[in-house]
Amino acid sequence: MNKIMRVFAVCLIFGATVLSFAGCGNQDQNTLTKNDEEKLYAKMVDTINAIPQVDCTVKSVIEEFYGELNTQEDLFVFDSGEKRLYYNSVSKNFNELNEIESGNTKEIWVFEDEENNIEYKKTSDLQNLDDFYTSAKLVSVNHAYNGYVKQAYKQHLEFLFPSSYNDFLKSVDENILDYDKVYEKTINWELKDEERIFNVRYKVEKNNEGKNTVNEGVLEIIFSDKAIKSLKVYYSVSNNGEIVDFLKFDFVVDYNFDASKFATLSKSEFEGVELQKDYVVKKNLIINSKTKFNYFNYFNFNTNVVSTLSARLQDYRAVFSFYSDADCKNRISDTDKFTSYESTIYCQAVPESGYALILFYGDDNSLMTTNENNIELTDTDRFIYKINGKQISGNMLEIEPNEVYCIETVYIN
Repeated sequence: MNKIMRVFAVCLIFGATVLSFAGCGNQDQNTLTKNDEEKLYAKMVDTINAIPQVDCTVKSVIEEFYGELNTQEDLFVFDSGEKRLYYNSVSKNFNELNEIESGNTKEIWVFEDEENNIEYKKTSDLQNLDDFYTSAKLVSVNHAYNGYVKQAYKQHLEFLFPSSYNDFLKSVDENILDYDKVYEKTINWELKDEERIFNVRYKVEKNNEGKNTVNEGVLEIIFSDKAIKSLKVYYSVSNNGEIVDFLKFDFVVDYNFDASKFATLSKSEFEGVELQKDYVVKKNLIINSKTKFNYFNYFNFNTNVVSTLSARLQDYRAVFSFYSDADCKNRISDTDKFTSYESTIYCQAVPESGYALILFYGDDNSLMTTNENNIELTDTDRFIYKINGKQISGNMLEIEPNEVYCIETVYIN
C-alpha cells in the first residue's frame, strides 16, 4: 500500500473518530461554516484525552491486502463499575492461495479490586490451540480503562493531528499532491436529532509509464453528541483497473457491558504462573510542551517517578518539575510511582543560573544545556533548523545565558 495514501486513510479514520466526541449541536448542515469547523477541530484536540469511562462493548474488524491478505478482529468488553475487562484479538495471515499461513489469538482479562489489580494474558497459535503461552502481572488502579479502553480511541491521534485545523487540511492536501487528477474530495455532514453522520470520499488518479493508478476512499462515521457509535472505512488502490491494495475497517461501539461476551477466565491455565511485579512500562516524556524526549521511554513499574527521572536528567544543568497533565497543573508528587500502562509525563524545565536550555523539537527531538556563547548545529546536512518559524542561517547559533531556546527541526527531503 502506498505509504502516503495509507497515512491519509488513517488520518481520516482517526480524525473522524475524535470529531465524534466534539459533537456539533443542532446546526443545519447548510449553516456549518469554516469557522464552525475550526471550532469543532479545536474542541476535538481538547477532547482527545476526554474518553468517557463508561460501560462499553467494542468490536473492530480490519482487512488489509498488500499482495497477501491480513485480517484482525478485536473485541473488548469493559465493566466500569466492577472495573473488569476482557479483550480478544484474532490475527490471520493468508498466502497467495488465500490459505491461512499463520495466525494467533490473544486474550486478556483485567480484574481490579481493593486488594489486587491483575492482568492475565493468554496467546495461542491459531493452527495449534494447544500451543499457548500464559502470563499474569500486577497492575495499577484503572489499568483496564487507561491501558485498553482509552488506548483503543487514542491510538495514533497524538502524532497525526496538529493543533491547527488549517494545518490538518494542509496535510491532507499534501498527501494527494503527487496525483495528476483529483476526481473527488468531499466532506459531508448529515445532522439528525440524536445522531450525526460524517462522510468523507475521495478519488485520485495518476498515470506513469503506461500504468494508470487510482486511489479511492470512503469513510462513514455515525455518532451522538457524546460518543462514537460506528465507523466504516474502505480504501483501495488499483493499477489499470485491477485492485492491488485495499483496506477495510469497521468499528462499532455499544455503550453497554455485554456480559455474554466476557469469556470465563480458566484459572487452571494459569496455575504455576508467577505473578510479575517487576517489568518495564513505556512512558512518553514531553518537555516544555515541545520536545518529545524519546531517550527516556521505558521505566520499571511501581518505581518512584520523580527520583528516577531526576537521576536520568542529572547531567543537564536545568531544574525539572513533572506533571501528569498537559496544562502542568497536576504536579507529580515525590511519592508517586510509575503506573502499569503507557502514559505521558509532562515536564517543565528552566536552566540553572548562567546556563541556557536548548530544546530541539519536530522531526528530531533532543535537549541540551550550555554556558557557552554559541552552539554548533551539527546535522545541517539532514535538518533545517528554525526559531519562531525563521530558518537559522549557517551552522552556528549565538546563545544568551539564562534563556530557553526552542528550535524546530525539519527533515531535508
